Amino acid sequence: MKANEKDFSFMATENNIEIPFFQRPYVWSKIQWEQLFDDLLYSFKESRSHFLGSIILKQLPTRTGEWTRKSLIDGQQRLTTFSILIKSIFDILEKNTIGGYRHFLYKIMPTEEDAPKIKHSQINRASFDAIIKAKDYSEVCDLKNDDKLLACYKYFSERLKDSVLERNEIINFLNYILTTKLWVVIDLEGNEDEQKIFDSINSAGLVLSSMDIIKNAIFDRLIKSGNMSEEKAKEIYDEYWKSIFEGSNERLKFWEEKASRRYRSEILLYAYALIKGFFNIEKHTQDGLSMLYKEYIKDKSQDEVFDIIKEINWYANLFYELPWADKGETFKFSDNEKRLLHIMSISEYNVFIPLVLKLRSLELDKNELDGCYAMLENFIIRHWLCKKATNSISKIVGNNIKDIDGKESMKQKLFIPDSEGKPKLNITSDDEIKEALLKKISNDRAGLVLFWIELYNCRSEKNDISELQYTYTLEHLMPQTWQENWSNVGKNEETANELIYQIGNMALLKSKLNTAIQNNNWDKKREEIQKHAMLKITQEVIKNRVWNKSKIEERSEKIFNDFLKIWQNPTIN
Repeated sequence: MKANEKDFSFMATENNIEIPFFQRPYVWSKIQWEQLFDDLLYSFKESRSHFLGSIILKQLPTRTGEWTRKSLIDGQQRLTTFSILIKSIFDILEKNTIGGYRHFLYKIMPTEEDAPKIKHSQINRASFDAIIKAKDYSEVCDLKNDDKLLACYKYFSERLKDSVLERNEIINFLNYILTTKLWVVIDLEGNEDEQKIFDSINSAGLVLSSMDIIKNAIFDRLIKSGNMSEEKAKEIYDEYWKSIFEGSNERLKFWEEKASRRYRSEILLYAYALIKGFFNIEKHTQDGLSMLYKEYIKDKSQDEVFDIIKEINWYANLFYELPWADKGETFKFSDNEKRLLHIMSISEYNVFIPLVLKLRSLELDKNELDGCYAMLENFIIRHWLCKKATNSISKIVGNNIKDIDGKESMKQKLFIPDSEGKPKLNITSDDEIKEALLKKISNDRAGLVLFWIELYNCRSEKNDISELQYTYTLEHLMPQTWQENWSNVGKNEETANELIYQIGNMALLKSKLNTAIQNNNWDKKREEIQKHAMLKITQEVIKNRVWNKSKIEERSEKIFNDFLKIWQNPTIN
């Protein structure tokens, strides 16, 4: 291994730099482009050096007479962005001016005019090649609007046009970024282990996501654990990894979205590790997930690694096909799986996602699966409604997930007390639920309960056609500012708070009432609410000519009874 501080002339001496097929696609966005441009421009004006980071290259085998080939092990995002910046500068200079700089971007091969030196991974190759070969940005601006490489090209093109730099200054700026030692280039020989170097740079600093590090480790092991060619490994990658994780912008976006504090891709890999039993919930943390995977695969044979890839693909498809409750979607009560995921999302009880995935993988019949979902849903909403601690849940789920094979085993493992009579999961009683509904209940909890009670009550015995979007506003019927118009009901601060913040005093409306209406007396408020009362559960409220203590408590009792119809104690099912 040789590491040297270099300027961009290291690219002038290269002719083929290939980005491994299993590396992540281009992910930088405006915040990184802006930082890079501003830092370089400032350093140029101040005549300072500016360190851009390391580039790791590894020699690839070539046949006699061929140009050298190198694999870009680390630095893809920076090298790609920097190359696009240079191309944007080329665009605003005359052709005869840039002639002496072309060897920084283009192959030194007369038979391949304008051929980029960097051979991108398949998902970004078309865009990158189009950018490097384009006469200027206008030539490619109509391509995919959501393409990050094209967005980068557009950003630098516009920044340069809007800059106050004169032509000579632009040439000087170009010379500066090409000839100043901004990089540390690490050259690896063909027999050196690039994965160890890669890990030491990326794992500690979390430059890459766990998903990226694990993917690189798995495919590195696949190639090195036998005599598999890179071409064959790429076929496996395309079929079993790229297709599910990177096959489209939609899929990339899906796996990059967060559920609570974790990316969906990381939740999937965590779930797989739990299900397979190599993640010990009492010893390991999700922050160490990538290292745990490396340990798990380090002694696996090529066939075993291939099996792991196929299994991850299978679980990833199950995960992707779950009815995730995105904004704007409609819900109906009969969709049990979607209702469970919606409740998990709102409550942020994502600790159960691995268990949902495990249940999905068992291929249970619909009644068995619905029975499992009902137990989970009932536990989650009761536990969340009463604001109980979640500390022990992940441990209990994690320790038992491997052994769950259906409804009865889940009930036994999670809900039935152990031999000492201690509950495995802290079951919430009906009395606790009633107290939670009648005490100071938060808007998000009340809104979720009222929404699903509405859908439950709108079902018919024959079918379930009622569909609703989760887009309603919660209104306190007796207002929080009660003193002026509700003193006959509130009496005093203590009594008023007991009434205002129980669920019987809350309603879901199509849109928020203005402040003047919110705090008005019941007659005027009732009249306005009628215009916004789209739900039956709200329409029933405005039938009341008066709204007082007895009406509020009566409605709270009704909602409590409706709650029990839907969400029974999981030990009863």
